[in-house]
Amino acid sequence: MAGPPHRRQPGRAATPRPGSSSWPRTLRRSRRWLVKTATTVEGRASLDRAVAVHAAVSHPTIVRPTWTIHGTAGPTLVYPWYDGTVLNHATAHGTDRSALTRFQRLPVPQVEVALDAILDAHLAVSAAGLVAVDLYDGCFLYDFAADVALPAAPAVGQCRQFRPPP
Repeated sequence: MAGPPHRRQPGRAATPRPGSSSWPRTLRRSRRWLVKTATTVEGRASLDRAVAVHAAVSHPTIVRPTWTIHGTAGPTLVYPWYDGTVLNHATAHGTDRSALTRFQRLPVPQVEVALDAILDAHLAVSAAGLVAVDLYDGCFLYDFAADVALPAAPAVGQCRQFRPPP
């Protein structure tokens, strides 16, 4: 599923899935961005798929990169920064599930609104002939202050062309 990038501890890069790296950047002393680059051949393929998904799917919950910079190592995607926390933030150093625990304690109607937004985005992906093959709590970004849920970026490159069985 497409969407905004993971949010991190300030200044701390993370590798949300093997083959890619993303990190926050502040430009012009005010606007924050998340930059996502490939570090392996698999990561490049994932970012290439992300570019294709963003070209095919438009939905208010799916945050598009503001810039896509094509280079010899593959695309670099620059997303606008969104506050929030990945519900299950896994890194090479361990897993932080505190946001998931907090999300699970929200009132049921609030959780339903968040899940409806994410599932509606998946319908847009499906309408484009794609299937989001990587949907789990590590793909959800939730802004507790604003009560907003968005799919997180790594899932962008995990959409695949849907091919019905023969």
